Amino acid sequence: MIIIKKILSVLLILIISTVILYILFLASFSYMTKNKSSREELEKNYYEHKNEFIELVSLFDTVIPQNYKNHNIFFGNGDNDDQFHLMLMPYDEVINDSNFLGGENLEVGSAKLDSVLYELKWDKTTLTFLSERLRIINCSKITTEPTHKSYFIISSEDGGSGVYTYRIFKQPLTDSLFKIYGEPVGKNGFDRKVVIHYDTPF
Repeated sequence: MIIIKKILSVLLILIISTVILYILFLASFSYMTKNKSSREELEKNYYEHKNEFIELVSLFDTVIPQNYKNHNIFFGNGDNDDQFHLMLMPYDEVINDSNFLGGENLEVGSAKLDSVLYELKWDKTTLTFLSERLRIINCSKITTEPTHKSYFIISSEDGGSGVYTYRIFKQPLTDSLFKIYGEPVGKNGFDRKVVIHYDTPF
Protein backbone atom coordinates (compact mmCIF):
# COMPACT_ATOMS: atom_id res chain seq x y z
CA MET A 1 0.00 0.00 0.00
CA ILE A 2 2.85 2.39 0.87
CA ILE A 3 4.59 1.59 -2.41
CA ILE A 4 1.41 2.33 -4.38
CA LYS A 5 1.05 5.70 -2.62
CA LYS A 6 4.65 6.58 -3.47
CA ILE A 7 4.12 5.61 -7.10
CA LEU A 8 0.95 7.72 -7.26
CA SER A 9 2.77 10.68 -5.67
CA VAL A 10 5.56 10.44 -8.24
CA LEU A 11 3.05 10.21 -11.09
CA LEU A 12 1.17 13.24 -9.75
CA ILE A 13 4.39 15.26 -9.58
CA LEU A 14 5.28 14.22 -13.16
CA ILE A 15 1.83 15.21 -14.42
CA ILE A 16 1.96 18.61 -12.68
CA SER A 17 5.49 19.24 -13.99
CA THR A 18 4.41 18.32 -17.52
CA VAL A 19 1.42 20.67 -17.37
CA ILE A 20 3.60 23.54 -16.10
CA LEU A 21 6.19 22.97 -18.84
CA TYR A 22 3.43 22.87 -21.46
CA ILE A 23 1.97 26.16 -20.20
CA LEU A 24 5.41 27.78 -20.22
CA PHE A 25 5.98 26.50 -23.77
CA LEU A 26 2.68 27.98 -24.97
CA ALA A 27 3.42 31.30 -23.27
CA SER A 28 6.91 31.42 -24.79
CA PHE A 29 5.61 30.52 -28.25
CA SER A 30 2.89 33.16 -28.03
CA TYR A 31 5.44 35.76 -26.85
CA MET A 32 7.84 35.03 -29.73
CA THR A 33 5.03 35.00 -32.30
CA LYS A 34 3.69 38.33 -31.03
CA ASN A 35 7.16 39.89 -31.15
CA LYS A 36 7.76 38.66 -34.69
CA SER A 37 4.36 39.89 -35.80
CA SER A 38 4.83 43.29 -34.14
CA ARG A 39 8.25 43.77 -35.71
CA GLU A 40 6.96 42.84 -39.15
CA GLU A 41 4.05 45.24 -38.75
CA LEU A 42 6.36 48.10 -37.79
CA GLU A 43 8.69 47.40 -40.69
CA LYS A 44 5.75 47.29 -43.11
CA ASN A 45 4.43 50.55 -41.63
CA TYR A 46 7.84 52.18 -42.12
CA TYR A 47 8.08 51.26 -45.80
CA GLU A 48 4.50 52.34 -46.47
CA HIS A 49 5.18 55.80 -44.95
CA LYS A 50 8.90 56.18 -45.51
CA ASN A 51 8.68 59.71 -46.93
CA GLU A 52 6.67 60.90 -43.92
CA PHE A 53 9.23 59.36 -41.54
CA ILE A 54 11.96 61.29 -43.36
CA GLU A 55 9.96 64.53 -43.26
CA LEU A 56 9.11 64.15 -39.56
CA VAL A 57 12.67 63.46 -38.42
CA SER A 58 14.13 66.14 -40.67
CA LEU A 59 11.80 68.83 -39.34
CA PHE A 60 12.11 67.73 -35.71
CA ASP A 61 15.89 67.92 -35.91
CA THR A 62 15.78 71.27 -37.70
CA VAL A 63 13.40 73.03 -35.31
CA ILE A 64 15.40 72.24 -32.17
CA PRO A 65 17.37 75.41 -31.36
CA GLN A 66 21.13 75.02 -30.96
CA ASN A 67 21.01 76.02 -27.30
CA TYR A 68 18.59 73.13 -26.61
CA LYS A 69 20.46 70.39 -28.47
CA ASN A 70 21.57 69.07 -25.06
CA HIS A 71 18.00 68.84 -23.78
CA ASN A 72 15.42 66.10 -23.93
CA ILE A 73 12.49 67.26 -26.04
CA PHE A 74 9.32 65.22 -26.13
CA PHE A 75 6.46 65.85 -28.55
CA GLY A 76 3.28 63.84 -28.97
CA ASN A 77 -0.37 64.03 -29.89
CA GLY A 78 -2.74 64.56 -26.98
CA ASP A 79 -6.04 62.88 -26.19
CA ASN A 80 -7.93 65.48 -28.24
CA ASP A 81 -7.13 67.16 -31.55
CA ASP A 82 -6.40 70.51 -29.88
CA GLN A 83 -4.10 69.00 -27.24
CA PHE A 84 -0.40 68.15 -27.42
CA HIS A 85 2.25 66.57 -25.24
CA LEU A 86 5.28 68.86 -25.25
CA MET A 87 8.07 68.73 -22.69
CA LEU A 88 11.49 70.30 -22.47
CA MET A 89 14.00 69.16 -19.85
CA PRO A 90 17.79 68.93 -19.43
CA TYR A 91 19.70 65.69 -19.99
CA ASP A 92 22.07 65.61 -17.05
CA GLU A 93 20.38 67.61 -14.29
CA VAL A 94 17.89 66.73 -11.59
CA ILE A 95 14.48 67.65 -12.98
CA ASN A 96 12.61 70.31 -11.00
CA ASP A 97 10.17 73.16 -11.54
CA SER A 98 12.95 75.55 -12.53
CA ASN A 99 14.29 73.49 -15.46
CA PHE A 100 11.21 71.56 -16.64
CA LEU A 101 8.77 73.12 -19.07
CA GLY A 102 5.53 71.80 -20.52
CA GLY A 103 3.47 68.72 -19.79
CA GLU A 104 0.88 66.37 -21.26
CA ASN A 105 -2.43 67.20 -22.96
CA LEU A 106 -1.63 70.89 -23.17
CA GLU A 107 -4.33 72.86 -24.94
CA VAL A 108 -3.52 75.33 -27.69
CA GLY A 109 -3.38 78.80 -26.15
CA SER A 110 -2.59 77.55 -22.64
CA ALA A 111 0.19 79.24 -20.68
CA LYS A 112 2.16 75.99 -20.28
CA LEU A 113 2.18 75.24 -24.00
CA ASP A 114 2.96 78.81 -24.94
CA SER A 115 5.95 78.87 -22.58
CA VAL A 116 7.55 75.87 -24.34
CA LEU A 117 6.74 77.24 -27.78
CA TYR A 118 8.41 80.51 -26.83
CA GLU A 119 11.59 78.77 -25.65
CA LEU A 120 11.78 76.55 -28.74
CA LYS A 121 10.69 79.36 -31.09
CA TRP A 122 7.94 77.10 -32.44
CA ASP A 123 4.47 78.12 -33.55
CA LYS A 124 1.14 76.43 -34.28
CA THR A 125 2.35 75.53 -37.78
CA THR A 126 5.20 73.50 -36.29
CA LEU A 127 2.81 71.66 -33.97
CA THR A 128 0.41 70.93 -36.82
CA PHE A 129 3.10 69.58 -39.14
CA LEU A 130 4.61 67.29 -36.49
CA SER A 131 1.17 66.13 -35.39
CA GLU A 132 0.02 65.31 -38.91
CA ARG A 133 3.18 63.37 -39.75
CA LEU A 134 2.86 61.33 -36.55
CA ARG A 135 -0.72 60.42 -37.42
CA ILE A 136 0.20 59.45 -40.99
CA ILE A 137 2.92 57.06 -39.78
CA ASN A 138 0.54 55.61 -37.16
CA CYS A 139 2.64 56.84 -34.24
CA SER A 140 1.91 59.19 -31.37
CA LYS A 141 5.22 60.61 -30.13
CA ILE A 142 8.77 61.54 -31.04
CA THR A 143 11.53 62.37 -28.61
CA THR A 144 15.24 63.05 -28.54
CA GLU A 145 17.40 60.26 -27.12
CA PRO A 146 18.42 61.35 -23.62
CA THR A 147 21.90 59.82 -23.44
CA HIS A 148 23.82 59.46 -26.69
CA LYS A 149 22.05 62.24 -28.62
CA SER A 150 22.67 60.20 -31.78
CA TYR A 151 19.12 59.20 -32.62
CA PHE A 152 15.43 60.02 -32.21
CA ILE A 153 12.81 57.67 -30.78
CA ILE A 154 9.41 57.35 -32.44
CA SER A 155 6.73 55.24 -30.84
CA SER A 156 3.03 54.48 -30.97
CA GLU A 157 3.08 53.28 -27.36
CA ASP A 158 3.01 55.12 -24.04
CA GLY A 159 6.53 53.90 -23.28
CA GLY A 160 7.92 51.50 -20.71
CA SER A 161 9.19 47.98 -21.32
CA GLY A 162 7.83 45.39 -23.67
CA VAL A 163 7.17 47.73 -26.61
CA TYR A 164 8.69 48.30 -30.04
CA THR A 165 10.03 51.70 -31.06
CA TYR A 166 11.69 53.17 -34.10
CA ARG A 167 15.20 54.46 -33.51
CA ILE A 168 16.07 56.94 -36.25
CA PHE A 169 19.79 57.69 -36.24
CA LYS A 170 21.25 60.97 -37.39
CA GLN A 171 23.94 59.16 -39.37
CA PRO A 172 23.80 55.82 -41.24
CA LEU A 173 24.94 52.96 -39.02
CA THR A 174 28.30 51.39 -39.73
CA ASP A 175 28.62 47.61 -39.71
CA SER A 176 30.47 47.75 -36.38
CA LEU A 177 27.43 49.38 -34.71
CA PHE A 178 24.99 46.64 -35.72
CA LYS A 179 25.94 44.55 -32.70
CA ILE A 180 25.27 47.50 -30.39
CA TYR A 181 22.04 48.87 -31.83
CA GLY A 182 20.75 46.03 -34.00
CA GLU A 183 20.33 45.58 -37.74
CA PRO A 184 18.75 48.51 -39.59
CA VAL A 185 15.73 47.89 -41.81
CA GLY A 186 17.92 48.27 -44.88
CA LYS A 187 21.53 48.72 -45.94
CA ASN A 188 21.17 51.75 -48.19
CA GLY A 189 20.22 55.40 -47.79
CA PHE A 190 17.80 56.41 -45.06
CA ASP A 191 16.94 52.75 -44.35
CA ARG A 192 20.38 52.34 -42.83
CA LYS A 193 19.44 54.94 -40.18
CA VAL A 194 16.31 53.07 -39.00
CA VAL A 195 16.37 50.35 -36.33
CA ILE A 196 13.25 48.72 -34.93
CA HIS A 197 14.10 48.29 -31.27
CA TYR A 198 12.36 46.14 -28.66
CA ASP A 199 12.51 47.21 -25.02
CA THR A 200 12.37 43.82 -23.34
CA PRO A 201 10.27 43.49 -20.19
CA PHE A 202 12.75 41.00 -18.74
